Amino acid sequence: MLDRERYRYQRYISDIAGQDIKSHDDDTGAAIARVRDWLNNDSLGSNVMIPGGAIMARRYERFTSELPGMCETVHLEPHELTFNDLANMVSGWLQENPWGSP
Repeated sequence: MLDRERYRYQRYISDIAGQDIKSHDDDTGAAIARVRDWLNNDSLGSNVMIPGGAIMARRYERFTSELPGMCETVHLEPHELTFNDLANMVSGWLQENPWGSP
């Protein structure tokens, strides 16, 4: 469970009391790090190495800075992307920028 502010959820939802709620303080890098840590904990014993949150956040920043140009190439506006449009953009970007590439 993620929220932008610690304990804010308690004003709205009592069903999740007792859960380990993490806050990200409206910081994208912190949200990425929290999700990364959760995925890493959930993959315990799978021998999967997940890059650190700071590296993932830098890649996300790079993707978002390149997204407007990618949209221009295919005649889309970034603010009008559907989920499928964005998923295709992410998939294409990841193919062109695999882990470990500069």
